[in-house]
Amino acid sequence: MKSVIVRLDDKLFQEFDRLCKERGYAKQGLIKRLIRELVFDARVKSLPVEEPLPDEVSALKRGQREILEGDLLNWERIKSAL
Repeated sequence: MKSVIVRLDDKLFQEFDRLCKERGYAKQGLIKRLIRELVFDARVKSLPVEEPLPDEVSALKRGQREILEGDLLNWERIKSAL
């Protein structure tokens, strides 16, 4: 396992410390989580973007229309479609 040393100015450290105490975060755990999120976001942004197929576009539009009209999918509709 590798280590990273981070130096913060006093004001930033005090604010970070206060936030961790208020929300019950361990500083080390929070820093690890933030780094994981940063790495994950970078990976997602590097994925190739593909244009949706015509059928996918129409399904999305139909879904949006159903949501706006309040015609949401429910368990009974799923069972009847099976």
